[in-house]
Amino acid sequence: MLLSKSANTHTASPQKGCIISTFTQIRHYLSVFFLLIVAAACARTPANPPAPIVTPTPQAVSDVQPTLLPINTPTSIPSPRAPTPIPSKTPTGTPSPTPTGTATATATNTPLPTDTPTITLTPTPEPPPWPILSWLWDPANFAPATPPAPLPPLPPLAISPGSPSPYLTQFRLVAFYGSPEGRGLGILGNQYRNETVRMLRGVIAEYQPWVTDGRYSIPTFHMITTVAKSCSAYPLCSRQIDKSLIYDWLVTAERNNAAVVLDLQIGRANLMDEFERVREFLYYPHVHLAVDPEFAMNDEQEPGIQLGTLDAADINQLQAEMEKIALEMGVNRVLIVHQFKDSMFTNKQDIINYPHVELVIDGDGYGPPGPKIRNYLQYASEPGFEYGGFKMFTDQANGQLIYDVPFMLPERVMTVLVPQPVVLIFQ
Repeated sequence: MLLSKSANTHTASPQKGCIISTFTQIRHYLSVFFLLIVAAACARTPANPPAPIVTPTPQAVSDVQPTLLPINTPTSIPSPRAPTPIPSKTPTGTPSPTPTGTATATATNTPLPTDTPTITLTPTPEPPPWPILSWLWDPANFAPATPPAPLPPLPPLAISPGSPSPYLTQFRLVAFYGSPEGRGLGILGNQYRNETVRMLRGVIAEYQPWVTDGRYSIPTFHMITTVAKSCSAYPLCSRQIDKSLIYDWLVTAERNNAAVVLDLQIGRANLMDEFERVREFLYYPHVHLAVDPEFAMNDEQEPGIQLGTLDAADINQLQAEMEKIALEMGVNRVLIVHQFKDSMFTNKQDIINYPHVELVIDGDGYGPPGPKIRNYLQYASEPGFEYGGFKMFTDQANGQLIYDVPFMLPERVMTVLVPQPVVLIFQ
């Protein structure tokens, strides 16, 4: 339009018009060329990359389902087990390398001034632990056990009503003490029953080389059937174990050629009432009775705070009833009385000797061997003594014994205690 307008408003010579036309074309070509350069430059500029798509990382989900632990049949499910002991190791010195041709310095009583003697401390080795102690805290005991090996036969026990046959002249009771309901009051409930039988047989095997009286050692469940409790929770300061559970353990014992001791911690309950509750079980040939004066409270005392006591008159009452049972069923009955203080069992001189009740004074209490041995020998010399029992405490924490330190091994128990105990209790 510019060229046309110029043509309509001006009259020019052909030569001049040609020059103007040529100049206009050049401008047009330059404009087009410039636009092409700009377009090419824009084409070379990289486009912005697309924004990345963020995909959240999925959380790993385990496809392993929790495995249910087997139920402890027929006893209750054990509570969390005691700490597994870590065996202590005796540290040994690490020898230092000796350079070739260089003598190793040896410390003498009078070292040379230029010498700096190396002092090597040799720790005093501890006696090796009794293998049975590691059994008692073995994690394998908290899984169902395989059935025990074939049972060793029991010696024949004559059942003679009216003329009962003796018991402790034939048998030694080797017992695990505790609650039939599970863990907490001793090692009896720490593991499944098959494991208890297996472990008791292991203890018996360890003791057998030191037995000099010819008695047959029988695995024994020493069960607390009346348990001392806080008086604030229980008016009689004791709780009774259900009789159906007691019977269940008796069946297990019979199947495994084992014996049973029913233990009474009466609190403020009446001794004879607690006895009558378990009386029916004492008609089984291998079932016996124990009483614990430590937990026999008067109306002003509470278990675990004061120390209880039983008198000879109390023991005589029990013996009189057990004598009747022995005559009826035909085997002597065993009565065990725990003791670790003189005040626990008073007026021993008044104990009556019932011919078919075999009275055992059990040296109870924990501590080093010295006091335990003295107590046992003292009780053996006192009135009313017929047979001796001995209790050992196996409690451990972090692989170390807590109460009986050092622990008395079978050789010492059976050679130092005179007469040899016929009841061995492990708590």
